Amino acid sequence: MELAIKSTHMASLPRRLPYVAEVAQIGYVPKKTGWVDFKFDVMAFSLILSGRGHLYVAGREFEIQAPCVIVEYPPLHFRYGPTPAWQELYFSYPGPCLATFSKMGLVPANRFTWPIRSLSKCKRLLDELTELLQNINVLGNADRVDRLVLRIVTETLLDDEEPVVDAAHQSLLELRSHIEEHYLEDLDFDHLARKFGFSPSTFRRLWQKYVPESPMRFVNHLRMKQACRLLCETDLPIMQIAQALGFEDPLYFSKKFHKHTGETARDYRRRYLSLATNGRR
Repeated sequence: MELAIKSTHMASLPRRLPYVAEVAQIGYVPKKTGWVDFKFDVMAFSLILSGRGHLYVAGREFEIQAPCVIVEYPPLHFRYGPTPAWQELYFSYPGPCLATFSKMGLVPANRFTWPIRSLSKCKRLLDELTELLQNINVLGNADRVDRLVLRIVTETLLDDEEPVVDAAHQSLLELRSHIEEHYLEDLDFDHLARKFGFSPSTFRRLWQKYVPESPMRFVNHLRMKQACRLLCETDLPIMQIAQALGFEDPLYFSKKFHKHTGETARDYRRRYLSLATNGRR
């Protein structure tokens, strides 16, 4: 993964809005060869984007395999580094932020590293971070960086809830993440399978093993959830919503929606708008 991120000192930048924690430093080392070996007085999240190495902390040894996250915090002594080199992006915070992050669940107890399951999702967020850092002196962008960095860390933990069985499962999770990001497009599952290293038959066998519905049902489920949101949050005509979700035939959309929710799109919109109106009184 190539990044155009430059190391940036964030602590001195003005913020417009208070936040749970402000990033103090962002560092990027495309090819790190040196080792870290000291007792931390700050806390940091290190994203290891390529390469491998080892981590030693609290009397334990961990093998580090990219892509993954390492979390460091006081007063523990950390020794870690690559063999022979790795790509690292880190976000550091003042040490007192540890209590806040622990309460938020971003520093799992006795857990110092976890894998990044969806590298494509991470890359998309890092591209956004790159753009913000290129214009970091624009007032308000430091606030955006604070929030985006915590989202990046949060996404790695949320994606880690599903344990990976093997390399094929990891590739399947990446493929599923791609579908979740592009579900409104006209997807060719055989082409996608080959793109992620599967034959079409292997893809379908693994998908059936790990996902409780067929690929097309999975896509339709995502589209129906988006339909529900658009019905409640916009005043777009139902026919326009259907077309936006890839349903050229509004009757077919209506049939699918009724099957998904148990009611018509019109009744669904009316019921939730009524609940929202009554809730404001």
